[in-house]
Amino acid sequence: MTGESPYEVLTFSPETICAALANKHVASEILLKESKITYLGDYLAAVGAESIVVEHEYIDGDYLDDYSQYYAKCFENYSRKCKRLHFFSAAISSQELDDAVRGSLDQDQCDRIRDAYLGFVVARPLPSAVIGRTALKTYPSDSGRRHYTATRRYPVSLFGLDLQVHSLAFQEQDNVLAACATVALWCSFHKTADLFGTPIPTPAQITASANEFVRNARPLPSHGLNIQQICNAIRAVGLDPEVVSVNGSLPLVSLIYGHLRLGLPVILVADIEGVGHHAIALNGYSINPAPVMNCEVDPKTQGIPMTGLRINEFYGHDDQIGPFSRIAIKPSATIGKKIYPVVFEGSWKDNTTGKLLAIYPEMVVIPVYHKVRVTFVDVQAWLNRLHALVNLFLKGTTGVIWDVRLTTVNEFKKALRDSKPTDIVRQKLLFTGLPKYMWQATLSADGVELLECLVDATDIMQSAPFVVLHCYNSDLQAAVHDALSEPSLHDALWKLLTPRFAELLKSKVN
Repeated sequence: MTGESPYEVLTFSPETICAALANKHVASEILLKESKITYLGDYLAAVGAESIVVEHEYIDGDYLDDYSQYYAKCFENYSRKCKRLHFFSAAISSQELDDAVRGSLDQDQCDRIRDAYLGFVVARPLPSAVIGRTALKTYPSDSGRRHYTATRRYPVSLFGLDLQVHSLAFQEQDNVLAACATVALWCSFHKTADLFGTPIPTPAQITASANEFVRNARPLPSHGLNIQQICNAIRAVGLDPEVVSVNGSLPLVSLIYGHLRLGLPVILVADIEGVGHHAIALNGYSINPAPVMNCEVDPKTQGIPMTGLRINEFYGHDDQIGPFSRIAIKPSATIGKKIYPVVFEGSWKDNTTGKLLAIYPEMVVIPVYHKVRVTFVDVQAWLNRLHALVNLFLKGTTGVIWDVRLTTVNEFKKALRDSKPTDIVRQKLLFTGLPKYMWQATLSADGVELLECLVDATDIMQSAPFVVLHCYNSDLQAAVHDALSEPSLHDALWKLLTPRFAELLKSKVN
């Protein structure tokens, strides 16, 4: 680009986004009509975008791998270089950016640019699927309602100017090297790398590892991955795939929440009404003070009240919609013989009527660290027994709910220290050796904590691996202890709880 500026500064608008994303293979007028580009423009407008800085020649590692695997071998002359669009929530002039890059601005002026940074979009030089690696600022929390837990910090260098954005990488599927499941895996691996130190393969590498042992058709162009191939790709990065099929007794919303609380993304595999199967990388949730659902399982099954009742929507990277797309939670449905505990509704629309299409969850796939052996479903089974006992002494108590989430010993002790515990038991926990990974289950009533359980996630399910059982309510503690010690109730409680669990409760409830 001799004699030309390596960048240009544009005022944000739908038209300027399309002009910046366009290339010799696709005109801006075509992009302006695409729903994914419209979503991107609306999203950026919602987070306050005012300026776009277009970096004209950018080498993107993910696209470069795709290019070498496929596009370089095409007769058509596709470029190996991309553009990168940077977005700011403030008006920025070319002169101001020049001065910032050259170090001529004072600290306050540089901080103004850094504070206004909203993230970037890599524009791929392709005739379709131009949205490459993308990291954008999330929506605001809305007074603590929204939680984007499966995100991470992305450092960005704009001609040596250090910027950063807290996000989760997203890209559009190109139907050549990446289908929807590939993109969902790629997004998820960006966060698991942050959590577990595992690698982040490119979409081409994910497709290759997915097809290493299961190849029903040629791997490229990619026509989608089945569950076995998704599991192969997860194992290839050193993680274990936990696959959970949706059924009427599964508290699906609480299960997803329980993993998202740690920041662990969940891949939702769903059947979209009239469209077919699709995969979405869930990365956040919206939680309300009071329940928004009466039940998240089939009413015919016995379930315990969980935090999922308070969640009204998830957020996910849907490669056919955009980043952090809203997925509302709707009441249960029965389709044929299949009972869905809940159904979802996102931005998928019927092309003819414009009606929002139902998203029927079929299963979830969670890429977990291999030492996390006890699952949410395992913990649910033990809590069902414990709740049956505790519920005997909660008659008339309102707002009873279990909050169940995966955590680490470091996260648990940090939260414990920040809460400045006053009771002796919780103070002792700060100095107590605990497993690296735990399920933390807290029973509360109208927001007041009654009971806390810590389950060793690295143990085996059959051992009832509760390492801590702590009652905050002295009346509840006494009632449970007396019941477990009463000879006349011995047989009934041992049958309800199993002898091993009953003895464990008797020794640990304190």
